Amino acid sequence: MDYEDRLIAYLDWLVDAHEEARNKSDHNRDFYSRAVYCFDNYLRYQNDTVCNLMFDVQASRPAYDKVNATVDRQNRIFYASCAALHCTTFMYLSFFFRYRRITALPTLAIAAAYYTFFENANNIMYKLIVDRPVIRAARQFGYEAQVQPVGQPKNRGLNYI
Repeated sequence: MDYEDRLIAYLDWLVDAHEEARNKSDHNRDFYSRAVYCFDNYLRYQNDTVCNLMFDVQASRPAYDKVNATVDRQNRIFYASCAALHCTTFMYLSFFFRYRRITALPTLAIAAAYYTFFENANNIMYKLIVDRPVIRAARQFGYEAQVQPVGQPKNRGLNYI
C-alpha cells in the first residue's frame, strides 16, 4: 500500500468512525459515498444540537424532519445575512479609506479590527438566526437533554467518538 492508499484509508476511517455503530445502512459504502454524504450534510453536522439528536437519541422521524428543515432554512438565511452584512461593511470601508494612504502597521490594525468584528458578528448571527430556532424545535419535541447551545461543551463518555 502506498501513501495515497493509506491516506484514503485513514480518511475513510475518520469519516466512518462515529457512524458505523449508529448508521447500519452505511456498512458497505465506499469512502467516496461517505465523503459525499458528509459534504452534503455538513451544515447539519456543524450544529451540536442536531448532532445530539442524530447520534445520541436517534430522534423520531417527525422530529428529524422538523429539525432538518429548520437547519436548512435558517442556514440559508444566516449565510445571506452574513454576506449582506460583510459586503456592506467592505463597501463602507472602501469608501472611508478611498483617498487615504496607510502604511503596514495601520493596515494590520484595520485587518485585526475587522477580523474581530467579523468573528463576533458571525457568532452572534449564528446563535440568533440558526441556533435559537433549532433549540426551540428540539425543545418542542421534548429533547431538552440533547439541547447544546453553540460554544458550550458537553461532557461525553469514552464510547462517544
